[in-house]
Amino acid sequence: MSFHEMFRDLPPGAGAQAAGLTLGYGGAPARAVFARHGAARLRCASLLKPLYAWAAHPSFTAGSFSGDTGGIGPDRWRSAAEPAVRVSDNATTLDLWFSAGPRAVLDLLARRTGVTWVPSPADPYWFGGVEVTAEEVAAAYGALALAEIGGDPVAGTLLTWMRETEQNFGLPAPVAAAIGCAPDEVAVKCGWAIFPDELVLRTHAVAVARSGPRAVLAAALTALPYAHGRDAYLRHVAEGTPVLGEHETEAGPLLRALITTSLAELGFPPASG
Repeated sequence: MSFHEMFRDLPPGAGAQAAGLTLGYGGAPARAVFARHGAARLRCASLLKPLYAWAAHPSFTAGSFSGDTGGIGPDRWRSAAEPAVRVSDNATTLDLWFSAGPRAVLDLLARRTGVTWVPSPADPYWFGGVEVTAEEVAAAYGALALAEIGGDPVAGTLLTWMRETEQNFGLPAPVAAAIGCAPDEVAVKCGWAIFPDELVLRTHAVAVARSGPRAVLAAALTALPYAHGRDAYLRHVAEGTPVLGEHETEAGPLLRALITTSLAELGFPPASG
């Protein structure tokens, strides 16, 4: 399926983006693809949590704050970062987000990735209010992947957790089949939310695969009209009831199609059969 076919079938008011990159040394020249339907930028919710954790690590924040007032120690960092990445825990993400301060985290992240994001103007302390494009997400995670290839132990730890998470919307298998690696070698981070001021369900994902000194990235962002289930969804969130199943039902097939089509455009078509 092409991007055109997917976008043609989306309902009015929907937004969707996809991006893919190949980076690193050797093999075919680096390639990139980007496709968009709807809004230019989308709120990303949990999709950036591993990147926030990377920027908040004490090895990176040391010396970055006047008066040495920012940052957290290695043990506290790990206790916050691991659940933030593995199970997308919001409370521990806030520990990372506030340890250095939102603007500092985003500034430090920009230095590492070359991608500049800003806090929400409505609430600069809300980590889920940052707006991104799929192209930016792929580029930022590309920097994380290349750092792991270059021997950065923090990047390696974060990507290992991403490879082990069960919150992956079934992406490791089709990505691995296209790239030619094992599913447990595919790192995934997903984000999901519905915001009180919107009538769209947001379901996002990024997949990272390595091939020697090269990295293959694919990112997908979706915002689908969801007025019919919004009240029940918000009630489930308030009660602590899992809502991933609803995201799978509403957006899972589209999310996987956006990721696999991005890979096909990069020269990694779906495996036959």
